[in-house]
Amino acid sequence: MSSAVYDTLILSDLQLGSEISRAEQATRMLRENRFRRLILLGDIFSDLNFGRLTKPHWKFLSYIRKLSNPKRGIEVIWVEGNHDRGLSDVMSHLVGVKVYEEYEWEFAGRRHIAIHGHQFDRFAVNNLLLSSVGTLIHLQLQKLDFGFGQAIMLEKEVRDVAVKAARAFEAAGAEVTEVPGVLTREMLDGLDAFWRARAWDDLSRLAPEDRAKALPYIYKWAEGGAKLSGVDVVRGFNATMAIRAAAAKLFCEVDYVISPVSPVVNFAAELASPIDDPAKPFEHICYTVPWNMAENPAASINGGYDAKGFPIGVQIIGRRFDDIGVLWMASMYEVMRPALRVWPQP
Repeated sequence: MSSAVYDTLILSDLQLGSEISRAEQATRMLRENRFRRLILLGDIFSDLNFGRLTKPHWKFLSYIRKLSNPKRGIEVIWVEGNHDRGLSDVMSHLVGVKVYEEYEWEFAGRRHIAIHGHQFDRFAVNNLLLSSVGTLIHLQLQKLDFGFGQAIMLEKEVRDVAVKAARAFEAAGAEVTEVPGVLTREMLDGLDAFWRARAWDDLSRLAPEDRAKALPYIYKWAEGGAKLSGVDVVRGFNATMAIRAAAAKLFCEVDYVISPVSPVVNFAAELASPIDDPAKPFEHICYTVPWNMAENPAASINGGYDAKGFPIGVQIIGRRFDDIGVLWMASMYEVMRPALRVWPQP
């Protein structure tokens, strides 16, 4: 345990009930540090479905209850977030912690305020009637890899923008439903195999001097196609059909899907891709490639900015042939989204 004693420890957005909630790490961190005050700053729960809570999630709540025991001499405060809204009575009995909408305290002669921040979301359109909007964010797409193993992590600022977009439609009257992603590791690897083989066929037909002009990253990626069997390539092509079937099944339940466009805000201009690894060429397109393969109309629209002012896209996807509906949804979001900033001038 650390010998230092902190005045205030703040823990936010633990998302208990989500598959990627780091409840074990949070419990360990609380055990290994000494502090006088603990502020649970909103969205400790992912939603009100306690059936999703796992054993580590319950252990975290149990430890919070221990900390809230007056004999410990630790002040424990729960500030309500938009996901755990309405839990005041439940949490008071469950873990013995009082829940606030905002909390103020003093330290070193200064006043501080803890507030989750969802209160500042701005929705400009009222009485918008939508039948159902499915969203690939929140529970299932908090983890990007879909079991891929080593993949690009979804950046928090990207996720926040996509969540706010979904909540904007929800506040305007839409029914927002959490849905799983349609893309699997097998599907993405299949596309990779087929496209490698096709790219190597194109490169192999070039004269050596022309082939040498190809980007080294592309060349290294494509040459792997020469080692694939015919069965590998056909199976890779069939991944497209599998993606189409999965997308069609999803859209039997929802009218539209809202998701990020890219898992990262940006990456170095000199890199061929965010990971810059020919062995993992498509991790960064997992939010867009399913709809290209399934032939679903999709629109990418600016939904906000990161801390440095870079724009972050939100993707709206509709059923096949519903191009007009996607354009209508995008038009509605242009009205609901936060105000745009002036585009930087060179």
